[in-house]
Amino acid sequence: MTATTAQRALSQLTEAGVLHERTGQRRNRVWQHDDILRILDEYVAHLRRQ
Repeated sequence: MTATTAQRALSQLTEAGVLHERTGQRRNRVWQHDDILRILDEYVAHLRRQ
């Protein structure tokens, strides 16, 4: 995948509210999906309880 294609996909996902960019920078940006992070946090908490 080219950088342009990846940027276009990230832009579309951000506009659709699926991802959000969390760094506020123009370069070396990071996107996240809050629900995925929540699910992973819940899974880790479950593992710790066992």
